[in-house]
Amino acid sequence: RLFWMPSSRPLNKHWWQQLPSRLQQEIAQTPFHSFAREATLGIKQHWPWLGLAAVVSVLLRLYRRKLKAQLHAIQEQVGFVHYDHPLHTVEAIVLTAIVAAPLPLFLLSTALIWVPQPKHPVLFALHWQYAVALWLVRWAQVILQDESIAKHHFQWDANLCQWVKKRLSTVALLLIPVIWCIQIGLEHPASLLNDPLPPVLFILCCLVLAFLLWRPVPQQQGKTPLSQLAVSSLLIAAPLGMALATALGYHYSAITLMQRLLVSVVVVWLACLSYQMALRALSVLARELAHHRAVLRQELNQQKEDVLDAHDSAHHEDALNVDLFRLNEQALQLVRWATALATAVVLYYLWRDILGTLSYLNRIVLWEDAQEHITTLGHLLSALLILAVSIVLARNLPALISVTVLSRIALKPGSSYTITALLTYVLTATGIVWALAVVGVSWDKLQWLVAALGFGLGFGLQEIFANFVSGIILLFERPIRVGDYVTIGSYTGTVTRIRIRATTIRDNDKREVILPNKAFVTDRFTNWTLTDTTTRISITVGFDYNEDLNATRQLLLDVANANARVLKDPAPAALLTDFGDSNLEHTLRVHVKALSDRMRAIDEINRGIMELARERNITISYNQVEVTLKNKAGEKLALETP
Repeated sequence: RLFWMPSSRPLNKHWWQQLPSRLQQEIAQTPFHSFAREATLGIKQHWPWLGLAAVVSVLLRLYRRKLKAQLHAIQEQVGFVHYDHPLHTVEAIVLTAIVAAPLPLFLLSTALIWVPQPKHPVLFALHWQYAVALWLVRWAQVILQDESIAKHHFQWDANLCQWVKKRLSTVALLLIPVIWCIQIGLEHPASLLNDPLPPVLFILCCLVLAFLLWRPVPQQQGKTPLSQLAVSSLLIAAPLGMALATALGYHYSAITLMQRLLVSVVVVWLACLSYQMALRALSVLARELAHHRAVLRQELNQQKEDVLDAHDSAHHEDALNVDLFRLNEQALQLVRWATALATAVVLYYLWRDILGTLSYLNRIVLWEDAQEHITTLGHLLSALLILAVSIVLARNLPALISVTVLSRIALKPGSSYTITALLTYVLTATGIVWALAVVGVSWDKLQWLVAALGFGLGFGLQEIFANFVSGIILLFERPIRVGDYVTIGSYTGTVTRIRIRATTIRDNDKREVILPNKAFVTDRFTNWTLTDTTTRISITVGFDYNEDLNATRQLLLDVANANARVLKDPAPAALLTDFGDSNLEHTLRVHVKALSDRMRAIDEINRGIMELARERNITISYNQVEVTLKNKAGEKLALETP
């Protein structure tokens, strides 16, 4: 309740008229001589530590050239697979922190001057807090420099880095009065009613900060102009809102929010660095693994006699690539969620006491229903927050569970997609029902509305509801799964998505065909990979009547057994299936393990039959037609043409 009450006088006309005299009176009452005397006493008591800090700062300043040389040497190795290493980024971050440390370290030591004087906690806090803030600002400036970590290690946008770096110098100067105003208000809250300098100084700093952020954030690749405008507006609105709060008399609330906001920026900055270092380590390790596999692949290709044949080698390499991609996806998901979770926990503990003040919003009544259920502004904001969190969880939590839990469990094909899809629906529905319950729309009131809408829409949108129910049936019954190879009507391809209304199939031409879910429930279709991916291939060949049947049968079996794609169990079979008009039709039946081997096996077997038949002088016959032609004299001419 106190957080929402005015802590100082609003800056009205009367306040501005009294400002000169009040400033003059405050300056006259300031004990400058006492400050000087106590500062001299503090220097005398702590001069060894101050001298040591000064010496260390000077040595670090002199050693900066060598540190920058080491940093430059590390950056030259970045990107080269033989020299790059994940620890290079960590080492570079530490070096930049040391490069930015000399002046902040000396300022931090000056806080010892005010240790013996507990009656000046503001000056003590101002010294050490500004020293830490200055170190963070200078550290960020070194990281964002041209040809530095931001470009070589993190691949950040150069325009954005320059935009931030140019404003950090002015921000470093603004932090001195801002921190002083915050400490004055927190340590001596009673002085806010009569002390005119902190509110005026705080408003000026907020206006200058808003002016610095007035220019829009540079356009980044992958970001829409609307999102860029939203970010720029938010950056400007924060200092302007705090300046307005101080002008209206809520100076204590403004400085409290400013303090937490500055610490939150530091937390987000450190979380961003941690995420980028982890991302960089993953990219370096993935590059090393890819290089190692490329070298291994080259060695396998150069070997003349290998245990694996050409097909098995290629198939093995494809499997290695898939595993590498999956490993990177799992690691990225884990890093993102770990960073986001850690940042959220830290920010919650930072803002939890201020979040408690939001309970005051429950006193602002928006509406009241017939059953005397009161809906307040706090309820509405809570409902919106619940809805937003449920949507975020529905979009991200299933993927995280898939790569962290389900991928380690021996599940049937498609079970992981079914679980994640159902989890998405459950999270979304739970969030909507919970949000409605918070604003007073409970299920006992909602069920009649749902029933009425379901009855009405069932007639008007019958096909959509049929496809929705069919989608639920597909997820539970699973006649098709993501990754299955199916044929329905004239469409054949791989199932890539099963959505609420439709299923997506990618055909062999890489086209995505959208089919309604109802078609897979009511129509007939073929699932080539439902229980087993093994399929049979039948190849028909015609041999001359004069050929030896045992020789032709052995030819077909030799070609089938020599092919690496053909399975040994079931064994290939060569059968005499028909007596044709001009040949004996033989059918070779073989089985292959994967659908991707069908067309290649047919091509290889046909070529093998042709080549082996030529080697063994076995004739592959073709249809012959006897045509009789008559001339004008009535004589017959017999010609044999194929």
